[in-house]
Amino acid sequence: VETIMNISEVQWIIKVHPGEFKRKTIYGIQRILSDHFGSLPDDLHIIPPDMEISTFDVFNLVDGGVFYIGNTVSLELAMMGKSVIRAGENVSYKRGFTHDAYTREYYLKLLKRTPTLQPLDKKKTVMARRLAYEYFIKTQIPLHTMNISGKYWHSFNWKNVDKLFPGGDPF
Repeated sequence: VETIMNISEVQWIIKVHPGEFKRKTIYGIQRILSDHFGSLPDDLHIIPPDMEISTFDVFNLVDGGVFYIGNTVSLELAMMGKSVIRAGENVSYKRGFTHDAYTREYYLKLLKRTPTLQPLDKKKTVMARRLAYEYFIKTQIPLHTMNISGKYWHSFNWKNVDKLFPGGDPF
């Protein structure tokens, strides 16, 4: 945040993860920023965790994104042909279409280059879309041998053990 506060050519948006609101986080990112910096510059905007704004709605407003946790949002933004800076590993890390920060120093250098980063070219956008197809579509294999509660697997379904034998389950 200290680094981006000095890059006035960019309008920055920090979208706080909605999990901070849902989990009733006591000391979340907004409070950390407020305690550490007091006030923030006019070109740095925070979307609070309880504000019902979709990440994808934000994507339509931005030229690129900076991500630091292991999620798929950076892949989704790259699919739109937008520049992505990554600090941390996830499915799009080291795939050739994101700016991957391997060290803290390189991460800060990438942030300083933000005003000059260009949208992804067609080749890199296609790379992102192909990876998304592989990740979101082709690797989603139903596991009929697991008991599922909500969206979580919690135990083996012994009634379907026959599905593990040849011819039992096409997946």
